[in-house]
Amino acid sequence: MQEIIQHHLPHVEAHLSDASGQGKSLAIQRAAEAAGKTVRRVLIGGPVNRVELAGLITQAIAVNNPAVHLDVHETSQEDLDCILMDLLVVGRLYCPITQKTVVVPPDAPIYVEVAT
Repeated sequence: MQEIIQHHLPHVEAHLSDASGQGKSLAIQRAAEAAGKTVRRVLIGGPVNRVELAGLITQAIAVNNPAVHLDVHETSQEDLDCILMDLLVVGRLYCPITQKTVVVPPDAPIYVEVAT
């Protein structure tokens, strides 16, 4: 799976594990620092909506040399897959309520941490 992600989405790096305490967050922090990026963590869990997520991502990329750490936990939101597809594949997240589009800079890596 990670090979497919790296080939088609070189700006996305997935960190997956079924156990906590495996060093996923630390690995992300180190990778961002090694790339000279300022990483900001966006916690995704519980009820998630586009408005909230767009706001959190806007804050995360509002730094010099940004990197985004999406920390995905259990969520009850069924459209999270669509939201992540827009963000990771399309590279932007449109919020129909605010009518604004959040665009992650193309040189900003996105680190996805998922407890499987």
